Amino acid sequence: MKKLFLLMITALFLFGCGGSNNESPDSDGTVTDEDGSAADTDSTDTNPDSGDTNSDSGDTNPDSGDTDPDSGDTNPDSGDTNPDSGDTNPDSGADTGMTDGDTTPDDDSDTGSQEVPGTSTVEWDGKKGEVSVSGDELRTYTLTTNADLRENYPESKQRTVSESAGSPRLRSGNTMFDALFALAVTELDQNKVTAIKDYSMNNENPVDCDCFETGENWHYVWTRDTAYAVHSGIAFLKPQKSKNSLKFKISERKNAGGNMQIVQDTGSGGSWPVSTDRVVWALGAMETLKNLEGSDYNSFLSDSYEAIKNTLEADRLHIYDSEDGLYRGEQSFLDWREQTYPLWTANNTKHIGMSKTLSTNVLHYIALKTASELAGEKGKTSEAANFASQADELKNAIKSKFYLSDSKTFSTMKTTFLDESAVDKRDLLGLSLLILSGIANSTEAASILEEYPVTEAGPAVIFPQEPQRKIYHNRAIWPFVTSYALRAAAKAGNDKFYENAFMSLVRGAAFNLSNMENFEFTTLSPDYHDTMFPELSGPVVNSRRQLWSVGGFISMVLDSVFGREQTLGTLWFSPKFPVNLRNTFFAGSSEFVLKGLKFKGKTIELKIKLPEKNSETSGFYVLKSLKLNGVEKTAPLAVSDFAENNTIEMELKLSDESGTVNLVDCSANPNKCYAPRGVENVSVTDGKKLTVSFTPSDDAEYYNIYRDGEKIKNLSKNSSEFSYDSDSNKLSWGDISSSAGFSTKSYCYSVAAVNSEGWESHHSDPACYWGENDKRAKWEFTASSFDQTPNVTDSNSELYHGRPHFGDWGRQDEVLSVSNIKPKDSGTYLVSLEYGSGRPIDTGITSCNKIVKITDESNNVVLEKMVFMPHLGLLDNCHGDWNRWGESSFVSVDLLSSKTYKVEIKDAFNMSYFKHFEPYFYLDGEYFPEECRGDGKETRVGGGTDVYNRANISTLKFLLKEIKN
Repeated sequence: MKKLFLLMITALFLFGCGGSNNESPDSDGTVTDEDGSAADTDSTDTNPDSGDTNSDSGDTNPDSGDTDPDSGDTNPDSGDTNPDSGDTNPDSGADTGMTDGDTTPDDDSDTGSQEVPGTSTVEWDGKKGEVSVSGDELRTYTLTTNADLRENYPESKQRTVSESAGSPRLRSGNTMFDALFALAVTELDQNKVTAIKDYSMNNENPVDCDCFETGENWHYVWTRDTAYAVHSGIAFLKPQKSKNSLKFKISERKNAGGNMQIVQDTGSGGSWPVSTDRVVWALGAMETLKNLEGSDYNSFLSDSYEAIKNTLEADRLHIYDSEDGLYRGEQSFLDWREQTYPLWTANNTKHIGMSKTLSTNVLHYIALKTASELAGEKGKTSEAANFASQADELKNAIKSKFYLSDSKTFSTMKTTFLDESAVDKRDLLGLSLLILSGIANSTEAASILEEYPVTEAGPAVIFPQEPQRKIYHNRAIWPFVTSYALRAAAKAGNDKFYENAFMSLVRGAAFNLSNMENFEFTTLSPDYHDTMFPELSGPVVNSRRQLWSVGGFISMVLDSVFGREQTLGTLWFSPKFPVNLRNTFFAGSSEFVLKGLKFKGKTIELKIKLPEKNSETSGFYVLKSLKLNGVEKTAPLAVSDFAENNTIEMELKLSDESGTVNLVDCSANPNKCYAPRGVENVSVTDGKKLTVSFTPSDDAEYYNIYRDGEKIKNLSKNSSEFSYDSDSNKLSWGDISSSAGFSTKSYCYSVAAVNSEGWESHHSDPACYWGENDKRAKWEFTASSFDQTPNVTDSNSELYHGRPHFGDWGRQDEVLSVSNIKPKDSGTYLVSLEYGSGRPIDTGITSCNKIVKITDESNNVVLEKMVFMPHLGLLDNCHGDWNRWGESSFVSVDLLSSKTYKVEIKDAFNMSYFKHFEPYFYLDGEYFPEECRGDGKETRVGGGTDVYNRANISTLKFLLKEIKN
């Protein structure tokens, strides 16, 4: 029963998938770690019920109609009190397990018998974490907590970790902080493996990879998790394993090979181009290159540049919109559809693919800058200039299209093609990357952080929270995002935001005895029970020793406290530390010492001399002077500046940089933290003017009305401009300004509710006026009108699905066409395809992506762009909903009534084209749990050596957006 339960949970929460490009050992044939010790040989976690899913991939919807009866159970392995009990880790000299009451250090931990006096505690909100310590040069820490733990593990609420000679060790004068750093280093060792596995890959068999797995519950390697993790300090500590992990996520094409690209893992609607943040790989690759040398550097430089270049060129061709200069695609990391998107997108992911999001666009900017720098390294000056130019253009577009002037911050997204207004919502990761990348100037960076609300528990990953939605990305703190926000606060000079983020990271690790995946955003609980709405409790899934959370804590020490700054050729340290933290949390400290660091074969010890404690409560301590081996240095250090063993000593001075924090109390006033419920049932009717009607929101004080992506009205709920129909429970408003235009323009309207604190709901699904009797939306060509003959025409066939169509169409050499197309009106048309694709909405790699090419009678190309047809969902766990017909994404084109046109539909590509996914398996196009097996239907869709980029195609549609006769 447990196995069946796990399979059902896996089907719901399936994320990324692995590849076939297995990594080889080091050149001498021995797999070793960077510190010279033998690498972890526990390659196949011995727990068969480990929950081999990707905690952050594409299972974007645990609660929107999935048929799993146990989908509300937030513990996929709840019957196992130690979900990693069989996983030993011979790669570390430390105690690598979650010890249940065992305070005895490992035999090889040279801790001695000396007791370090006293304990260190962290207390907040009734929770208390304590640590006791023994040993001198190498310490053993025993951490205890009184907090409720996820799955009540360990039952003793105690964990012991020991430092090892080959690993970094912190001495800050605060024993708890030192212990938590040792915990992060220990959990990094635990995540080192020589093979990985996932239920959807390689028939559950291990895949060789001398790399990092994603966490205790997630035993695979995923593009975004790995990239963010290795960028967050892990590449500095473990560059070889970081390189290996990243190389696992780039791939050449199947069969013919070549065209190496970064892979987008399984995700919403069948992955790319609904999800498009694969370029995050460049962030991790650049950080890894900074820590490699010799042949390792040269080889990885070539691989990195090829993969990034090819990926950027493909994205520029297919998901870049030259109209506004932005890239399309889902938010990075925030990939559980209705958690952060409007509810109406949950089962219609084409809108997510047509959205334009802050985080994904900032990542494309970073990738373009990285490509430019790597091209320069390889002597490709013209390519370097081209990528730099594209980056500058994108920077300008981000600043102009996402900026919210009223709030002096940046929006998280433009929701969809028919409503391209920037929504009044925040994304902490996107904003942090915006600051760290330099897109935001100093004034913008300061206002971004001072405006962003935080609770005492820390900064949530989104704001405001969405009502009536489970805890996962919504209502949640994710430590890796907090770490990026901490770095952004240091750069922006906001000491109070820094303190809030710093203590959130410390408390989260101390109270939970591990670097957890996520927490509820007001309590730091890893498993919060919502007493008012039990069905919304969560986080829905969670894991200990989550790789990017581990990296986030390491980054807090390396990048925030010690101020690490690196380029491809230099290393520097520029500490930035709040005065108030020095006077409170580090009141008993006199210096920070970080021992056992290695940089390109050199050993480094870092020392920061702290100023005396005082009564100040604001400002930063910043670098005053830096000495390398006793010699003062004023410029970044090259490798040649270092001896074999080095000491870097830093003194600090007071800076008057300071900031404020927008601390909110959600219990005192929920409207400060939650968006209102959105409006529903928006419609548009004509007359002397267009009238917009909608079902009101119970939470609204005001309504914003948008037309074609522009806010045209802000009205009180009691405004005299509204009329109310009690029979239909609808508010109506007449758009007088539309009267002169709607005879030729097909206006699209969205409505958003605004609560008493000014937070706006998500915008409604756009409702468009397509002319009288919708005649501007009725120009279409059914399958029988195509130049080719449809292969499904028998209404008695089980494959008919209600209409004639081209069934399972779209092999690489197949082309559909419609000739002699004569528009009645000249104007701007939106072109789309009507299609069927009964595969899971929340996962997969087979979004059907095709090029629509339109030529006129002179054979001039007037349009050649990709449309995508995401999966449309399942009827149950075993069967696809092939009776559902949806519309593809739109492409816009101007056509003249004086000309005749031809449309051709031909192949593009999707993720199934890459060798990485050869081990991927599915049953008849659907993820298959155990109860669906054994009937001979097991096939690979997207896996194997074949590619799968097919759907049922029934209709070519033209929607007339504006008449231009």
